[in-house]
Parts: sequence; structure tokens; C-alpha cells
Amino acid sequence: MKGFLRTVFTFAALQIRRMLRDPVTVLIFLGLPLILLVVFGVFLGTDDEITVDLALINKSESEAAREFAEHIQKAGVFELFNGDISMEEAREKLREGEFAAVVLLPEKFGLPGDDGMPRGKITLYYDQTDEQSARLVSSVINSVIQEMNQRMIGIDPPLELEQTPVQAHSVPLFNNLFAMFTGLAVMMVGILGVATTVPHDKKSGIYKRLHSTPFKSSQLLSGIMIAYSLLGLAVVLIMSVLAVAFFGLEMHGSWLTFALLMVTGILVMVGIGLAISGIAKNATQADAITQIFFFTSLALGGIWIPREFLPDIIRVISMIIPLAPVVDGIQYIVNDGASLLQILPQFSVIVIWLAAVSIIGTKTFSWE
Repeated sequence: MKGFLRTVFTFAALQIRRMLRDPVTVLIFLGLPLILLVVFGVFLGTDDEITVDLALINKSESEAAREFAEHIQKAGVFELFNGDISMEEAREKLREGEFAAVVLLPEKFGLPGDDGMPRGKITLYYDQTDEQSARLVSSVINSVIQEMNQRMIGIDPPLELEQTPVQAHSVPLFNNLFAMFTGLAVMMVGILGVATTVPHDKKSGIYKRLHSTPFKSSQLLSGIMIAYSLLGLAVVLIMSVLAVAFFGLEMHGSWLTFALLMVTGILVMVGIGLAISGIAKNATQADAITQIFFFTSLALGGIWIPREFLPDIIRVISMIIPLAPVVDGIQYIVNDGASLLQILPQFSVIVIWLAAVSIIGTKTFSWE
């Protein structure tokens, strides 16, 4: 048994050294997910506060206008444009997307009417393609107006809304990107790495020469599983360290549960790569099957399109693809603090895939 394991680990070490000596392989299979994580993390930043670019044009010199402007400044959700700008220039910047909204206080805003009370209308200009920002601006302005009206009139409204905030953790966009790119890394190392390397090794006669020695097929398959699994885990570890150290990733769940999911997910992806290389009759067929499986997984696994946007029937079908439960499992653990029991549906799909591809890979393996 010791001799068997020693041979397996020796072969696995040779596979790892061989892959790391190829700079193109390292860049594509190992480096690309890391690069994507860093680039998107830097581009998006770690600040998740909602702010709206707003231009407030105040043409009135009334006390009410000054008070309104102060309230808007203190609202905390606006990036106010402080420079001098005409209404025509502001509307042009609104059309160009530099402002989400423009608020105009006309010259007579806040001047007293016949009853001596301040009067006036506020005009809100907004981009009709950005209804979310418009609703936010409108809600804040209405809140300010109601507060000012109530103070000036001195009458409490008969009906009112009491708002009670409930403490809940928000989910930064980076957390979901981390889940996506980690799943992508696992799939690239496992499926692309194995399914493209093994057929080419067969074609070059490497396995045929090994077959002429006492080296067994079980040792070869085990060595490949160990080598690529260790490479995949190394990438996941580096991505996790970068995410926590530089982009503020907060793990709400257990790192142990996350590690167990990653080990199982990587084994599945490597197993799929071995199964494809066993089913394919040559390297060309292996490349074709790999590309079909890879791009289908990207489309339905939540990498290209969020799965929430898919039709119901397609979303159900996508759960069968192993990438989807891996990405979902990471999101549930990182964002919601899910335990292994809570991600049991996703974990079960991965385990079923692992059992299936292990059988297929073993039964279909050939030395040449």
C-alpha cells in the first residue's frame, strides 16, 4: 500500500511541476480567475453606500430655499454638484449621464403668499431610464417638504407612517463576484485543465509508455485527481486571502464548511475532466466536448447571466449543472452564514456528480 501511495504522490508532484513550468497554462488556468477578481474588485471598490449625483440649482434667496438646500445637503445620499451651472447645462449633463437628477428652486420659491406663508414649487428633472434614482430623490425631497410644512403650519397630520429600521447585513456586490470567480477558477482548473491535457498526453504516447511499466491506471487517475485538486485549492486559497485582505470580504459562515464545499467541488470538476477525456475518442473530440460543457456552464451557472433572470424552467435545469450549486453554495455560506445542513441541496447535487463522473472516468479510461 505504501508503494502504491508513494507512486501516486510522485506522479501527482510531477504533474504539478509540469503545469507550473508552462507560463501560458499558469496564466490561463490559474491566473485568469485571480486577475478577474482583482480587476473587478478594484473597479467596483468596497464602498457599498448608495449615493446619487444631484445638481441643485437654487435661484431663490428666500429663507425657505436656504433651509431646503441645507436639508438636502444633510440627507447623506447625494453627491451634490457645488459649481455654478445654468439650467441648460445641467439638463445637458443629465442627458449625458453625469447627473442622475436636477432639482430646480425657482426665483420666487419660498416667498410669502397672501396668507404670509412661504409658497413655491420644486421642479425635479431626472433620467427616465434610471427610475430607481428618481424614486430615491423624490422620496428624500418629499420627506424634507413634509417636515418643513409641518413645522411651518404647526399641525400634526392625522395619519402618519412610523418607520422602524430592522438591523440586517447588506450583501456587497464583491461577495457575489467572489463566488462567481471562485466557481470559475475551480471549473477552469478541473475541466479545462484535465480534459485538454489528458487527451494530448495520450496522443503524444506518454501514457502508452507508462502502460509498459508496472504503473497502474488507478495510480494515474488518482495522481491526476490529487495534482489538479491541489492546484485548484491553491487558487481558491489565494483568492480568499486577497478577498479578505484587500477587498473586505466578510465570511458570515464557517470557513470549514466553505473548505469542504471547495474540496468537493474541485474533485467534481477534475472528475468531469477525466470523464470527458475518457469518453472522447481523440483530442479534437475532447476539446469540442469541453468547450460545449464549459460555455453551457458559464451561461446557466450564473457567470454570464444572474440565474434570477433566467426563465423558471431554465433555472431549474441549471441546478443540475455542477457549477450552479458550487456558486450558490459559496454565496449562501459567505453571505448568509449557511451551515452544511442548510446547503445540503447544493452539496447533494455535487456529491451525485462526483459519484457519477468517478464511475464514468474509471470505466472509460484508456492508455491511448
